[in-house]
Amino acid sequence: MRKIIPKMTIGDGDSQVFAMKYSDDDLYLACGYGDGMTRIYNTKSGKLSYTLQSLMSTDDMPITCL
Repeated sequence: MRKIIPKMTIGDGDSQVFAMKYSDDDLYLACGYGDGMTRIYNTKSGKLSYTLQSLMSTDDMPITCL
């Protein structure tokens, strides 16, 4: 039986992840959260690289598509 070992864990906040997409070179993973934030992680280190928030919206609408 093969053992699966995760490389990284997504979900450093209190909000759920609604959408995920890898960059074309697989170096970054963008995650759309239920609090309206998009967080971009480095897949090599597993660390948060960028956090994006809409300036137009004051509502915390979930990010459902990337």
